[in-house]
Amino acid sequence: VLALLGVLRFLNPDLLGGARTTGLIFILAPVIFSLWVYFLFLNSYLKHAPLRSAEKSNLADFLDFETTQVVDKFLQSGKADISALLLPISEMPGCDFILFRIGDNPEKFSAKLREYLKNSKKNNPGDELDLLLGDAFADVMKSEAPRALNWRDLLVTLAARSDFFRNYLFALRLEKKDVRFLADWNWAIELGQQFRKKFWLKENLMRRRGLAKGWSAGFTLNLDRFALDLTEIIAKRGFSPHLYGRLAETESIERILARAGENNAVIVGDPGVGKKTIAQALAKKILDGDTLPSLAHKRVLELDIGAILAGAASEHEVEGRLKAVLNDAVSAGNVILLIDEIHSMFEKNPAPGTVNAAELLLPYLNSSSIQIIGLTTYAGYQGTIAKNGSLLRSFEKVEIHETSKENVFKILEEVVPQIEAHDQVLILYQAMRQAVEMTDRYIKNVPFPEKAISVLQQAAVLARSKRKSSQVTPEDIEEVIHQKTEIPVGKIALAEKEILLDLEKILHRKVIGQEDAILAISSAMRRARSGISSEKKPIGSFLFLGPTGVGKTETAKALASVYFGSEKRLNRFDMSEYQRQDSIHRIIGHDDEGGQLTTAIMENPFSLLLLDEIEKAHPDILNLF
Repeated sequence: VLALLGVLRFLNPDLLGGARTTGLIFILAPVIFSLWVYFLFLNSYLKHAPLRSAEKSNLADFLDFETTQVVDKFLQSGKADISALLLPISEMPGCDFILFRIGDNPEKFSAKLREYLKNSKKNNPGDELDLLLGDAFADVMKSEAPRALNWRDLLVTLAARSDFFRNYLFALRLEKKDVRFLADWNWAIELGQQFRKKFWLKENLMRRRGLAKGWSAGFTLNLDRFALDLTEIIAKRGFSPHLYGRLAETESIERILARAGENNAVIVGDPGVGKKTIAQALAKKILDGDTLPSLAHKRVLELDIGAILAGAASEHEVEGRLKAVLNDAVSAGNVILLIDEIHSMFEKNPAPGTVNAAELLLPYLNSSSIQIIGLTTYAGYQGTIAKNGSLLRSFEKVEIHETSKENVFKILEEVVPQIEAHDQVLILYQAMRQAVEMTDRYIKNVPFPEKAISVLQQAAVLARSKRKSSQVTPEDIEEVIHQKTEIPVGKIALAEKEILLDLEKILHRKVIGQEDAILAISSAMRRARSGISSEKKPIGSFLFLGPTGVGKTETAKALASVYFGSEKRLNRFDMSEYQRQDSIHRIIGHDDEGGQLTTAIMENPFSLLLLDEIEKAHPDILNLF
């Protein structure tokens, strides 16, 4: 239409006449404007209309525009089964996203549904529809931000109300909460797309940085050479990290950086909990103009220690480069310097590839012209910063703990599309869920979200390279977990199944007699492998009693060999060596030193632990167990 206006505007007046051309423009312009306003109304108001405060007896008043169309199609179809409501829902843009994520597509889904409806003998669709809308409305009202019902809410409720959909999900090992997650994920994608289309909003206008914004702070040649400008990278690539469950920590870091005096922060947490993501999110907030006034127009730059060390002929040259970078940051006056693994700069005996900059950095930490965010682990913080009074006063500590499983799912919503684009695969929702659940159960030495993301990345490579498949399934996740931990997970393999069924006979090949003990051990193994036993406890805990020579140790060796695959899977500790009270530190570790027991189990989790002569251990160690 705009092109037509342009043609009319520059058309030869002799063809229609100047007056007619001008008249057509004056007629079409308000028509086009009216259509545009109407389009915005349909996409903005009707889709997200606020709930009325009147009586809630007529639930139709609380449906959005698209959902009203879905219900109307269902009523006009004359179908007697509420499952028929799934037909117009499957035609909605966005439903294909949900179906593809669970390994299906709209065409196959509709075919299965139509076949079911042919044989359905249900009636009274009006009553079922009222109950369905009532349940959907009740679920929405429980949410943090009550809103009008959309077709996704009906889909979620049908997971419980529709016999067809309930059985369909059961076959895929899914339930209502899984449909809710997928529906919310799709809803978030649609809202994001609609938001980005509204170019006139402040948040979208702020994405375009002002002219000469970088010139206002002067030149930073050394800083640009030895540091990465996170603010600029985010502005160019559109990276948009979202933080889930980190609001308190993020606000604390902002307050520290915005205050007068010592305004440097050190973020402490285990590797993989998301320390750097928080710093990147801060850069994004600054770019969007959504931070505290004193931090507006700041630049977040990450110091590249490798670039500083590269090609340096001496330690003096390294210190000169670092000092030049810091001087650039001070002269600019608008720099927040991010230093990853900052503890490596404060070690008395720095390892190769690091630099001891404690004395050099201290004067800058007290300057109001530069702010520093350090990232470190608990061990790094206790071993360096906590032992230096000057450093301790210069940094405010912000601890970042492992995020919850619920937040990991939200994080994966953003990470999964990146993995898919990189490896050209589709990651099913079941695989995402399996990655979260199985890493939570079997991988204890890496925190969330890193362990779930890492397993998904490896599964994507496995599916593409070995199976030549374009889909990542739960079985791929199980294979990766097995390779990483050597723990048999997932569907019981035929060989292992035979071992479990005949475990008593197999153990009796190595141990003569002891029927009661062998039966108790075998039963515990079967319970654990079938998933009946508690995930937070060992597979089995047994106290073998009897005089020397009756076969206690031999039974343990036989179990390690038969069930765990080898006698090398037997971690044997002679508890007569732990009779002193301070032996507890040797068992579980102390300060930065790992314990003999804890280290052995972390390195070999799928194993049998034999505590020989346990009665000779110190009482405190017995209490520990």
